[in-house]
Amino acid sequence: MNWVAKTIDVDRQKLLDSMAIKVSAAWNLHQLTIKDDVDLFVLFSSVSALWGSVNLAHYTASNYFLDALAQLRHQQGRKAVCIDWGPWSDVGMSAKEEETKLLEMLGLNLIAPDQALAFMERLIVNNQPQAVVASFNWKRFQSFANFSLSPSMFEKITVESALVSSLPNLANFSNLTKEQAREELLKIIKTHLSSVLHHASDKQFDDNTRFNFMGMDSLTAMALCARLETHLGIDISAMAVYNYPTIGKLADYLYSLMDCGSETTEGEAEQILSSRFFNVPNVNDKGFRLFCFPYAGGGASVFAEWRSMMNAEVDIIPLELPGRENRISEPSMTQMPDIVDAIVEELKPYIGKPFGFFGHSLGGLLCFEVARKLQSLGLPLPEPIVISGSVPSQYRKSEGLHRLPDNELLEALSNRFGIVPRGGWSEDLQKALIPTLRADMQLSESVEILDHSPLNERIHLFVGRDDEWAPPESMKHWREMTTKLPVIELFEGDHMFIRGEAKNDVIQCVKQLISERREETHI
Repeated sequence: MNWVAKTIDVDRQKLLDSMAIKVSAAWNLHQLTIKDDVDLFVLFSSVSALWGSVNLAHYTASNYFLDALAQLRHQQGRKAVCIDWGPWSDVGMSAKEEETKLLEMLGLNLIAPDQALAFMERLIVNNQPQAVVASFNWKRFQSFANFSLSPSMFEKITVESALVSSLPNLANFSNLTKEQAREELLKIIKTHLSSVLHHASDKQFDDNTRFNFMGMDSLTAMALCARLETHLGIDISAMAVYNYPTIGKLADYLYSLMDCGSETTEGEAEQILSSRFFNVPNVNDKGFRLFCFPYAGGGASVFAEWRSMMNAEVDIIPLELPGRENRISEPSMTQMPDIVDAIVEELKPYIGKPFGFFGHSLGGLLCFEVARKLQSLGLPLPEPIVISGSVPSQYRKSEGLHRLPDNELLEALSNRFGIVPRGGWSEDLQKALIPTLRADMQLSESVEILDHSPLNERIHLFVGRDDEWAPPESMKHWREMTTKLPVIELFEGDHMFIRGEAKNDVIQCVKQLISERREETHI
């Protein structure tokens, strides 16, 4: 399982602290009472022990131990009850507003403390060694369960919403006009899209908004295609949402599959793809433009949530490199100078207004080199420049990941960064994305920098406390890359902290930097 492999990367002290709280305490209690005929031996575990958590591997491992200890005592004829608790209301981590919203999206309802204690009393009376006590919204949770680490655990639970069951299937389309059929297809797509993105069923979608701007990534793209394929009973490529990147275009494509007289060709599909590095819709001329550079293998969807969390005057403009998401059919670029030159050329019309850069990991290296190129051309520089989870090229340790065989590359990226969910992608999707991941790792591990002049601008360095790829102590190397002393911000988490528990803190910190920049501009 992913979380087991991830324990190797957890900071040793962090792992030991977690073990001391649960593992050591429980084992000592077991040893000290082993000769006693105790009436009660109650262990508090978590539902995370059932399906794992890559970002909280140390916590998951500790809870998994409690489950095993309860089973051991039961086999020895000793009393033991281990409860894998779901989230509680009013107390604990889940009581925080942001956590509550996330849990409800996933289909986990909060349990009232008095209700939880009543369940515990019943389990103690029944002398049951292990049980799950959680409240599920199965309609929402089923989508998560299908792509969890242990989907077989939930295979007997099937919930089809009344909304889905009321939608037409392939046989119902025969008597519809093209316009009627398209309207029904739009409803079908939106219903399943709400499910895979964990939105409420009445969520309103714009037919012309790109999927990646809605927050869709590779895994949810595959989930949507699988659902549509099952619902309509037709073969749908896992790449469909990339080749037809809006609800409207996907509906037209699905209709063409059902209409024998009108089939979209591969050439027509490619014309839909954007060849731009930045998709800049409805730019606010009076606002601030934040150009965002994603990590290896990532695309515009990495920053989908940022839009709603920024001020209305801030335009989030993510980079779209060839070989991913909406440009997945295009060959990846592997030479840093070529990428930098192409990005700078496209940026020129958009940097007459205040703008900034944010880049994570490989994106951090890339945005720094773009800023240095702008400086060499005498063009305006971004402010702020935020380089996250990244080490200067000449100090990066090369492990030759881009030379690994496909299966080893997927496993290495999954264990190291959580980029690739092992066993989660179809063969078609892996075939399409592995070249991009390999190209990005090659770019990251063998960057050739032509301009070594320092940047005449302050940079802000974001770093994860437990990041082993770009550890906090390595940030000192950025000092020689700029004429101004860098500012370092430390966040909880590993290399992918920008999408983990620190995500909101990262966004708020960027928001504050932009606010300070705009205040300086107006003084």
